[in-house]
Amino acid sequence: MGAWGEYDDENDMVADEWINIEENTVGKVLYERAKHIMKSDTLNAFRKDYAFNNPKKLYNEIKKWLTDFKRINGSDSRWVHSTIVGIALKAARFRQNLPASDPLGPGILFDSGIPKSYPKDYPEWLKKQALQSLKLLIELDATGWVDPKKRKKALQNELLYFKKM
Repeated sequence: MGAWGEYDDENDMVADEWINIEENTVGKVLYERAKHIMKSDTLNAFRKDYAFNNPKKLYNEIKKWLTDFKRINGSDSRWVHSTIVGIALKAARFRQNLPASDPLGPGILFDSGIPKSYPKDYPEWLKKQALQSLKLLIELDATGWVDPKKRKKALQNELLYFKKM
């Protein structure tokens, strides 16, 4: 889990889901063949590079993932929407080779790994889904977080990020 809670791409759930998305982007047959001839660090680099260089496939895989994820897990829980936002943020940073972010940053939102702009091919449907999930997360009770005030502020910053596109 990231520093501010389950909305960012530093948490284990988002990281695991992202790896599955990358593997599916490569394709099962090609990925299985690659597993037999590559060491794990080379395989990881191959998976990431393939996804990076095939944005249409990546976004299509994210769309499939989103449909399946909501069908399997429902769409009314905090962690479901947190994971969706994490994937949307990861997709924005991934295409620009940026690190994971701290949305509160060192004082200014865009000084912390969050891109100043979106990748030119970033899909509108993913932006809309992220905005919808963020609005729901903001409405939900922030109790249970280490620091609910910081949690709310971080979510507001993420909402601003997706609105500016």
